[in-house]
Amino acid sequence: MTKYDNLDARTELEQIITEDFSKALKKRGFEVRHNGKKDSHTPGGLPDIVAKSDNIIINIEVTKAKKASQDREFQSIRDHLADTKKTNPKYQCFCIFVSPETSQRTIDSIKDYNQQRQIEGKKDLRILPFDFRTCELYTKKLIEAEASLYPVSDLISCFQQHNAFIDDLRIRKLIIKNIFPNDMDLATEIRKQETEFDEKTLEELIKDLSTIENYMRQNGIATASNAIDNLIYLVFLKLYEEKREKDKGFANRLRSVESFQSYCQDVSEDARRKKRAIHSLFRSVKTDEEFIESKLFTPNESVEKVSF
Repeated sequence: MTKYDNLDARTELEQIITEDFSKALKKRGFEVRHNGKKDSHTPGGLPDIVAKSDNIIINIEVTKAKKASQDREFQSIRDHLADTKKTNPKYQCFCIFVSPETSQRTIDSIKDYNQQRQIEGKKDLRILPFDFRTCELYTKKLIEAEASLYPVSDLISCFQQHNAFIDDLRIRKLIIKNIFPNDMDLATEIRKQETEFDEKTLEELIKDLSTIENYMRQNGIATASNAIDNLIYLVFLKLYEEKREKDKGFANRLRSVESFQSYCQDVSEDARRKKRAIHSLFRSVKTDEEFIESKLFTPNESVEKVSF
């Protein structure tokens, strides 16, 4: 539970977050302005909150929306950021997206957006998700600290590390590592949270694997003898793509339907016709130097009877 959870989104939430960012950033050279009124939220077409220094502008977009209802907000925050840059071309422009919890689709959209800006050679026009917990942590630490501590440049460096935007917990870990590296209590707490999160994820994964295995058998995607093997291969491919993206900055070919369809355009016509693109991907992964050296896979291993 954070201080923001029970605030009214129409009359309180943006105002309180404005106060917190103002207290945190004003002594670091920023003017923080709420684009709404004292008792109402910001109207459409404008960023909710704007923090401005001599050469940096940070839009702070605030929502209480979660999951699918949150996904619709990405286009507007992206458009607000583009408008801010157009109006202030000499400034470096960024955006912090504050929500109770960032949906996975929103995180993926932000990563794709930031990746495109990197490809274009732009050093700004990046978006960073803050869940309520991270927002409260960041502003509280800066409010309590002297202005010379925790410069905003440390925050700006986090915008560039979009490959680490995996979920809210890992984003909070990124913030702690880059901005509060000497706070041992925070480091210990985030490790504890990671352990608990990973244990819970493992429990859910084991439960889901059984459900998916049965689905694969019932729908003819795999026979009873090889269903679990195929499932393990598919999970491995997903994890490999995420690691490849994070460590090397390559596009994740399994992040979404659209990214996989884009990959499909690069495989042979025969593979596309037979809906065997996933087989091509698995074969290419097997040829990775580290897997050849470790002999993790045998030449005969393949994803059997999977068509997509």
